[in-house]
Amino acid sequence: MTDPQLERLIHNYFTEKANGQYIYQDIVTIKTFINHLVNRETGQLKECDLPKYKVGLMFICLNPQYWEFAKEAIVGARQYFLPGHEVEMMLWTDMPSSNDEEAFSRATETLKKIELARTGKSSVTEGEYLTITQVVEDTLKRAKEGVSTAETITKFETEPIEWPYPTLMRYNLFLGQEEYLKKFDYIFYCDLDMKFVNIVGDEVLGDLTAAQHPMYALRREYQPPYEPNPESSAYIPRSGLIIVEGDKKPDPDTSKEISARELERMMRVTTSDRPPLK
Repeated sequence: MTDPQLERLIHNYFTEKANGQYIYQDIVTIKTFINHLVNRETGQLKECDLPKYKVGLMFICLNPQYWEFAKEAIVGARQYFLPGHEVEMMLWTDMPSSNDEEAFSRATETLKKIELARTGKSSVTEGEYLTITQVVEDTLKRAKEGVSTAETITKFETEPIEWPYPTLMRYNLFLGQEEYLKKFDYIFYCDLDMKFVNIVGDEVLGDLTAAQHPMYALRREYQPPYEPNPESSAYIPRSGLIIVEGDKKPDPDTSKEISARELERMMRVTTSDRPPLK
């Protein structure tokens, strides 16, 4: 097939499928990909010897108000996260089994308390209470879907603990499964309320990978929540500079690599009066 014939086919495809909404660079991109994938002389697919890695994707979901986020995160990760690799999703959670009605009854009461607290009132009208009840019912329905979906991945039973401790003490949880995690070539952590909307591919398989929190990526005027206490091991003078990787190596006098175990130790010292976390 000649280049003009290939361009004609691509153009016809865009005309039919995208209403002609394309630019010529789109054709160039597709042609380049086809040339990368197909031997134009024989019409055969080229050999693609892509390595396949064992990858762990970790989530934390503690307390009933977060259960509802599990379904979308798991379904999205299953579709978009590192396709072609052996990915195992793991969830540290206090979720009950999907048929534990007693646990869901307790969760209902917890959700009601949360919604009542959001009103900022000591008492509410009958109409307000009916609205709260409906909100709780809707949330619980999504929570049950999240619980059912979570039963399709690896779960580590974890005692519930109030926010922000699930975030602050996450390395305690991970290190509790240290031996289990050693089987992976790569390990990633993602907040459960994040939504996968496109492929996360091989570009993240490096020595160090991080994604900026959407709130701070989209709203540049927001200051990341740097620790303002100079006595804290996590203290960063405002405005701090976050560097993940770059052309220049970090200055050894001002930078250091911190392991998960060291972070766990620092948080244990900083929060010595925290509730127990199992």
